[in-house]
Amino acid sequence: ADAVEASARQFLNLALCSDAPLLHSPQQIALAAIVRAADAAGADIDAWLARAAGEKGEPASEAALGQLRQRLGVVGTAVDAAAGMPPVGAIKDINGRCKSLSSALQALDKAAAGDGATREQASRDRKHARADEAMRRAEAEAASNPAGGGDDAPFAIRKKPRVTTAPAAAAKEEAAG
Repeated sequence: ADAVEASARQFLNLALCSDAPLLHSPQQIALAAIVRAADAAGADIDAWLARAAGEKGEPASEAALGQLRQRLGVVGTAVDAAAGMPPVGAIKDINGRCKSLSSALQALDKAAAGDGATREQASRDRKHARADEAMRRAEAEAASNPAGGGDDAPFAIRKKPRVTTAPAAAAKEEAAG
């Protein structure tokens, strides 16, 4: 009895590491564990299984029992697929190594390329410097224009009038004008 229980527990532990809980109900997995353990121990549980699967106290037919065993075999196949997986301790070790490798790579990336925010700020600074330089060149060109940047100068730089949208400023201008 202890060997059957140990075999059923081993089946259930493997089932939890497989796709079986996503594909089959807990009752089907438990029944598959019992049937697999009993079959491994050489116990004949067909009579019990027929009574358990029957309706209204009547045992299930041979055809129904065959279908049930086939469905339980599908559960067993899903669990057997997980049997080749490495143990949990090995997976945790691999996960720890991956995390430390990832941390090291992130540190190398930051050291090689600098902080992402710093690069973005440097890019913005270069853009503003180019715009400021273009503005200085345009101002120098306008100052050297002998026409004084009149209406005939197509690229004259003129200061835009200051526009205020505050109601108090508009009221002051109307009162003054």
